[in-house]
Amino acid sequence: FYQKCYRFFETGDTDWPHMTPIQGDWKISSVDLPATVQRKIYFDNARRIFASSLPTPTLIAARIADDFMPDGSLSEDAWDRALPQRVESGLVDAKAVPELSVAVRALWSDRFLYLGFEAPYEKLTMADPPAAGERDGLWNDDVVEFFCAAAPDDRTTYAEFEWAPNGETLDLQISPTEKRLAWNAVRNAAVVVDTEAKVWRVEARIAWSDLAAVSPEVGSRLPANFYRHNAATRQFLAWNPTLTRTAHTPARFGWLQLGE
Repeated sequence: FYQKCYRFFETGDTDWPHMTPIQGDWKISSVDLPATVQRKIYFDNARRIFASSLPTPTLIAARIADDFMPDGSLSEDAWDRALPQRVESGLVDAKAVPELSVAVRALWSDRFLYLGFEAPYEKLTMADPPAAGERDGLWNDDVVEFFCAAAPDDRTTYAEFEWAPNGETLDLQISPTEKRLAWNAVRNAAVVVDTEAKVWRVEARIAWSDLAAVSPEVGSRLPANFYRHNAATRQFLAWNPTLTRTAHTPARFGWLQLGE
């Protein structure tokens, strides 16, 4: 239906065979529909149809001069300069799930990459009590994830980072031949669950020495993707949908770019 109607909704074309000429340009923006319905018809469904051919997304990390220790509040003034991107599309089918949309932002300094996640929720699925150390299978609980390759021209080896609302975290290094669960990057993170707002937040930093093959500089970029697993509804969301049944599809990574 939407493929047939794309030309009708998206363009000003009035040359329709076998139809009475349309009076003026009739676009979806002129229809008196609720904003949520217009979003689904005009934005979400269009992105789903063209998911395989859309431009590769880019998340711009804002530069900071002074490092800080994450506390989970995302209250540092620097975060106001970091424009968010959304992790809200189904991993396999690119179907938007706006009620679970995660806002992700990034900062960078000479020493660290900083990430901030804000994830709305209805029900949290996590270990109680949390595991004392890293736990294989953390990805089956509620988590937000960050995958990042070490070099722009090599996506075959990349790091995976996960954070859960109970404070559990996991990192591993993945290559074509192995998954190194024992690998540990220099990193810090804090998680805050806001039960009143029904949002859980992650503030994390990762040392560049463990993340990238070269020193960071303005304009450099790395292949990356962001994910969210919501265990209660068994939904796995992506920043850039892989259109496969696995997050481990580096060919579909977007770009993390270091800005001013």
